[in-house]
Amino acid sequence: DLDGRTLLVHAEQGLGDTLQFIRYLSFLRNTDGEVIFACPDRLIPLVQGFAADIRVVPLNKKVPHEVQAPLMSLPRLFHETLPFEPQGGRYLDPEPDRVAHWADQLGAGAARRIGICWQGSTGYRNDGRRSIPLLNFEPLARIDNIELVSLQQGEGTEQIAEMPWRDRITDLTADMDHDGAFTDTLAVMASLDLVVTSDTAIAHLAGAAGIPVFMALCHLPDWRWSLKGQSSPWYSSMRLFRQETAGDWTSVFNQIATATTEGS
Repeated sequence: DLDGRTLLVHAEQGLGDTLQFIRYLSFLRNTDGEVIFACPDRLIPLVQGFAADIRVVPLNKKVPHEVQAPLMSLPRLFHETLPFEPQGGRYLDPEPDRVAHWADQLGAGAARRIGICWQGSTGYRNDGRRSIPLLNFEPLARIDNIELVSLQQGEGTEQIAEMPWRDRITDLTADMDHDGAFTDTLAVMASLDLVVTSDTAIAHLAGAAGIPVFMALCHLPDWRWSLKGQSSPWYSSMRLFRQETAGDWTSVFNQIATATTEGS
């Protein structure tokens, strides 16, 4: 109980972590005090739409408060009153005007559109295990009547020009997300049938919006994905594809291509 005090919750990890754990802010809406959420500036436009009744401020802004908590500590602080891993659930929605704009930009396309993302931040110490060279997505590019839509921004985008099947990729990212991280990306996702991605923030974004997402995982993935199984308690729209052998992305993407073809 806050007893009238002000609680400052701050995002202490990466963008994907923030997207995954902002769901817990909803459990603070009816508390008996003020709640302030501090997050990276570029995430504020997206987060404000979810936490409409919580004051959202930049991480570097100093605001008066009596108590504080890192965002990813909220599950522990709730103790046993709430589940640690909320089952499924959709808690992020794109802005309707943006959805209409990007649907118009994409226009009429193939029978199915698949968003792809392959590279995370190279500053992450385990990026070599989680990020995937774009060349491994080729089994998807060879499926008839499918349009690949790039969701990759920044690092890794240079790989598109190197692909022999680059003509199968639609890339509109140069005009996306200028006024906030993922605001346009989320709207583009609304026009997609599926997202296929490595373990990046894009996976969390799709899962939080209830968009079907296939995620390719390395042999020893991050703790939140556990060590076995194809489903995740974090996101009901997500399906996990795991390496059986460390470094083997070929079999993973053959499985993903098969599942995509079968529509499963």
